[in-house]
Amino acid sequence: MRNELIQFTKMIAAVIIKIAFYSLLIIANGETSQKDSSAKCGALNRRRPKRIVDGNEVPNPNPYPWTVFLVTTYRKETGESQKLFCAGSIIQPTFILTVAHCIPPNTERLHIYYGSSVDLNDPSTHNIISAIRWYIHPNYNYYVESTWEHDIAIIEVKQGSIDFENDQVGQICLPEDHINTDGQEMITAGYGNPQRYGASYRNPRLREATVYGVNSTFFGLPNHVNGSITAVGFNGFLSFYDIGDPLMLERNGVWTLVGVARYICLNNESQNCDPRAPMLFTRVSNYLDWIILTIINPHINYSDILDTFNHLEGETSSRD
Repeated sequence: MRNELIQFTKMIAAVIIKIAFYSLLIIANGETSQKDSSAKCGALNRRRPKRIVDGNEVPNPNPYPWTVFLVTTYRKETGESQKLFCAGSIIQPTFILTVAHCIPPNTERLHIYYGSSVDLNDPSTHNIISAIRWYIHPNYNYYVESTWEHDIAIIEVKQGSIDFENDQVGQICLPEDHINTDGQEMITAGYGNPQRYGASYRNPRLREATVYGVNSTFFGLPNHVNGSITAVGFNGFLSFYDIGDPLMLERNGVWTLVGVARYICLNNESQNCDPRAPMLFTRVSNYLDWIILTIINPHINYSDILDTFNHLEGETSSRD
């Protein structure tokens, strides 16, 4: 009787935790507050063309109002100051999602460029704000470049620093569950220039490209790629400065962030990207629990909570 009571308690606890998690996901996607324009996720600023040719620059206003440009300043091991250029996506009024290796160890400051018509060469087209904190996934190891597993990070900005109403900025929806991206047509957008290499050759305007999800086994990629999203592009491709770009999927007029660009040109070590090379994206749905819990209270260590959740859920499933 005692063992049955313990098992029943664990089952109820697992159900409560799961309900609480999905409730937090609904809040994160803004479905509970339609009065606040910033709370509506996944809505374009304007209608995008049906076909995107050669990775064109996006028209103004930027149809993907959640895309941001990131400039990270950090200290190398030699003590030299270095800048790193990446992209990110607004997922909440004060939180931006990117990949962890955009925020190296010894990062000193991080600036976010946002706006409805960002031109990096024209300061009048965008706003620049500073991050107040950033959160790296606890299982990520910056120094193991051969795998870069758990390559995901959250950037926090000050409340109200992003003006959603006047700057035509919005947030993208998080996936509510695993999405099979194999064979799916998706969009990615960023500030990289696939024809050139070097800090001075980043593209000043946002570019977009159509990509298609493929199974990683098709390219014979290593095991650590499993669990990520592999994609290829035919009419435009990413460059080395597209790290952190959103991988977006549209369903019924709502755009969802399914991946974040983590590695470009997997089969090419040269300066220019091969358009046939597969691109690797961190699969956002694999980290929903960490993302949501970090957004709700980033100062709590959730490792034990998540381990307990997985353990309880496993025991509940085994009893079923």
